[in-house]
Amino acid sequence: PELLTLSRGLLAELPLERAGRVLDAGTGVGSLLPELRRAAPRATVIGVDVAERMVALAPQDFPIAVMNALDLAFEDAVFDVGILAFVLFHLPDPVAGLREMTRVLVPGGTVGAITWGDSPSYPALDVWLEELDARGAMPADPSLARHDLVDTPGKVEELLEASGFAKVRTWTVRHELRMTPDDFIAHRVGHGMSRRRFESLDEPSRSACLE
Repeated sequence: PELLTLSRGLLAELPLERAGRVLDAGTGVGSLLPELRRAAPRATVIGVDVAERMVALAPQDFPIAVMNALDLAFEDAVFDVGILAFVLFHLPDPVAGLREMTRVLVPGGTVGAITWGDSPSYPALDVWLEELDARGAMPADPSLARHDLVDTPGKVEELLEASGFAKVRTWTVRHELRMTPDDFIAHRVGHGMSRRRFESLDEPSRSACLE
């Protein structure tokens, strides 16, 4: 839900009202697709993602396909707007992904991307990571999320310019999320690398970690 809330702010900055075709690359479970339909009422909105099981959960009233953002199965110059919402840090080569997006955009087309900035740690997270380490959880795989490549406006600007975009604008917003202890635990065991590390533990270790 927090990703959807933040992505709405990006859509407001894009020329969607007059768009004819919109591509949501890395759509995941398609949460952004209905928002794009409302923002681009004249457009065909298409969602693609490399994760087949996520695509299976997306709304079925949109054209949607399993597809790698680094190798889009579209002809050149077919989309007016492309979206990369919380996707760039998952690409092993963000410039290659942006160049592929450039290829499928019409001349003068627009891409909108949103990513996490440099996330400061906080006490609850520090304790959680200490417990995972102490119980022998598998180490985190940094290749699954290269936040270090896109965690400042300057880095994102360089990637966009290296990918051939002529006009680049970046900005930052502050995001604050307040959670109860139960919300925090549900968040940590529910998804992402934290979930993978937690599930690598045996049952007694999981219980000890949670306690």
